Amino acid sequence: MRALALFFLLPVLAGPATAQPSETPGIVTILNGKDRKTVFLSEWASETPTTLRICYLEALSDPAPDSVMVVLGSPYDTAGNPRWQKLGPGECSFFSGPEVFVSISQGAGIARVGTDIVK
Repeated sequence: MRALALFFLLPVLAGPATAQPSETPGIVTILNGKDRKTVFLSEWASETPTTLRICYLEALSDPAPDSVMVVLGSPYDTAGNPRWQKLGPGECSFFSGPEVFVSISQGAGIARVGTDIVK
């Protein structure tokens, strides 16, 4: 196995990837407060990175977090450029890197994040 995921079974998407939340995400992560959770970790930095589709599925609290942050490894590269993206409720985006983390970016509360392997 070339990639070590932090979960034993990671489903591969059967259909074309979209930037909309799927009804049944492969991995569901619950974020609470200052949690920072790893959703993907590769064994080797030299291997071809896996592409993930990550979605802020829904808030599970009131007040709801304004956004979740997806971080690729460290938050900034050596030139000081950001290596993160914020997602609002219902938003999805595609990410690729040897380490991918999610956390609540702005606001307080609990959020549900879905992660699917695209490639």
